[in-house]
Amino acid sequence: MIYTFVMGPNLSVGYTQASVNYIKALQTQNIDFTLRPLGNVLNWRDAPFWTEGMGDYFIGSSMETELNIVQMTPAQLCEAPIWNGAANIAFTTFETTRIPKWIGEKLNTKYRGVLVPSQFNKEALAASGVTIPIHVVEHAIGDWWKPNEDALKEKSETYIFGYVGAWNERKNPKAVLAAYLEAFPEDNGETALFLKTVANKGLESFVEHEFIKGREDIWLYNELWTEEQMLWAHTLFDCYVSAHRGEGFGLGLAQSALLGKPVIYTSYSAPSEWLGTDATHLALPYETVKVQGIANEFNLHFEGETLEWADPSHEALVKAMRRFKTMKPKPSPQATRNLRERLSWEKVGQDFVNAIESILGRELPRKKESPQT
Repeated sequence: MIYTFVMGPNLSVGYTQASVNYIKALQTQNIDFTLRPLGNVLNWRDAPFWTEGMGDYFIGSSMETELNIVQMTPAQLCEAPIWNGAANIAFTTFETTRIPKWIGEKLNTKYRGVLVPSQFNKEALAASGVTIPIHVVEHAIGDWWKPNEDALKEKSETYIFGYVGAWNERKNPKAVLAAYLEAFPEDNGETALFLKTVANKGLESFVEHEFIKGREDIWLYNELWTEEQMLWAHTLFDCYVSAHRGEGFGLGLAQSALLGKPVIYTSYSAPSEWLGTDATHLALPYETVKVQGIANEFNLHFEGETLEWADPSHEALVKAMRRFKTMKPKPSPQATRNLRERLSWEKVGQDFVNAIESILGRELPRKKESPQT
């Protein structure tokens, strides 16, 4: 029996990375599955080292299959092809309290079930009229995500706040920058803000108008990096900051937390499910506000509906940055180990298999021998 996990097509770096990691998680399970060779997965970040062996699972794009798991944004899922005679299962994520109802109606008619990376997403889909089975399969990270020793050697006495993500309204990096400038109005060499982003337009003019070019403690990188470079950056951070308005999971937060880094994050959406609220995982209060600025990004039309997400407290973020710089808290090794186990390829792979078998009402076929991991 042939099973195909169709990841994409999607140009989003986060979706593609999720696809690669879910495939790697499934490789730890004794499951007979195949992959359609989509370019965004094959070429992602110039084929990181942990994707070796993935090509053994590829099949021709025209081959008929009995099960298709299609990972796309909610709107893209509505337009995805349906393979006749196959069981089709959606895999998606979203960042608001719910999705437009027209999408929920489409999912109900096109798919047997849907997988999401968080309980937050499950509740959002249910609130949007999705009646097919919804299962949570968290993001797989894998044991390879460990501190970069070369980066550790480069560490200085400067306390580095880090942000990784797109330059858009949802990720809200402007809030991180504004809070940093208020928390540390002078460049005295004691702190730095490391902003790693990818912006198509508007970033340079924003930087110019915010008068930060003279601040040598603000390090701005607007380019696509390999995973080795990303690991280097996260290792340098002393604290990761996410003033997000909504996260379907929160990959950047998870990556820093897995390295034992303190994190500051908005206490809304998925990250609150797997991050704590202790001295090293500080959750920011927020107000719920009407969503603006994502219709064009996700090709959505709302048909008169109002979607909501978070507006994190600026004052609380300023205080949190000052506090972390002064206290320099360190997460407990046990908390880091627990998160590493929770997001391991083996754990997520098993959750993935359990979810699919529950939707289908039967077991997936096993290989005679376990695949290489």
